Amino acid sequence: MRTFIAVELPGTLKKQLGTLAASLSTSQVEAKWVDPANLHITLKFLGEVTEEELPAIISVLEKLGQSHNRFTVKTAGFGCFPPRGKPRVLFVETVQQRFLQALAAELEERLADLGFAKEGRFKAHITLARFKGAHNLPRLKQQLETVELNEVFTVAALTLYKSTLNSRGPSYQVLHVAKLKAAR
Repeated sequence: MRTFIAVELPGTLKKQLGTLAASLSTSQVEAKWVDPANLHITLKFLGEVTEEELPAIISVLEKLGQSHNRFTVKTAGFGCFPPRGKPRVLFVETVQQRFLQALAAELEERLADLGFAKEGRFKAHITLARFKGAHNLPRLKQQLETVELNEVFTVAALTLYKSTLNSRGPSYQVLHVAKLKAAR
């Protein structure tokens, strides 16, 4: 099964970003917009794993959850991948880059002991769209300049997802939720 570990977004933020994406799509940019139900912050893409590997992955997640307190994340504008040249992905940035990078690096380090390759590159983001062409990108850029994002939400858990690809796009199924410690 195809899997990844992510930070789940609250429903209110997913709804808000879905409304924003619908508004931005009026630019008629050539893009595939992410279903609001699928919005998240990926910490580590695992790829194909077997049922037999799941308990060890879940154990890593649980240990990581027990060693970290809940924390807040604030959205902060937009970005594109790649940062230069023809953009392929539109995303929402977060203010907590260093903290999320450290968390992702620790997760990656612990998973390396299970044989998962280290990527060594991470940028916390919420993917909104994948571009299919450059048509109307200037119009979209103009729209983005009028949008201010500064939503704050609490991250209380790390979630292991199964991703199934189909003709309408991916569908995600929660396999495990590892709660973070409540701050004292």
